[in-house]
Amino acid sequence: MKYRSLLLPIALSACASQPDTAPSLLPRAIETRTDTPIVRDETVNPDPALDGQIRERVATFDRAVAAFDAGRTTLGRRITAGRGAAEGSERWLDAQQALGELQQLRTATDGALTEIETLAIDRGAKGLLPYPALDAAIARAQGVVDRQVTEENRLRALLA
Repeated sequence: MKYRSLLLPIALSACASQPDTAPSLLPRAIETRTDTPIVRDETVNPDPALDGQIRERVATFDRAVAAFDAGRTTLGRRITAGRGAAEGSERWLDAQQALGELQQLRTATDGALTEIETLAIDRGAKGLLPYPALDAAIARAQGVVDRQVTEENRLRALLA
């Protein structure tokens, strides 16, 4: 009988639950994902307030471009007149001054372009989608500024 009383606890311990150490047979997170790309709604609703700001800043840019074009004609003549002049001569100094004035006019168009780009930067900072009218205005303005830089460099090369 002594031995029977010892066997009872051993037999009962076999009925106790075992800790769950086996891996789960449920699908893992990587197995449930799809490989299809996430499609976002890329449509941008018209924004009348932004359109007004774009028009205002483009008008400022166009005024700066008109001033550069008008100045390029008169200042270009003064710069061309300084070509071949001795460094420090009256014609050379006048050409250098005209070149500086032309650079100031181009700086105004650079500033106007920066104001247009600021609108796009602000939209990006807010996490908004690009605005097509704004992107078109920036591309147009950048093209004009690039042509102005090329023209300024051409005139500068005349004095070199």
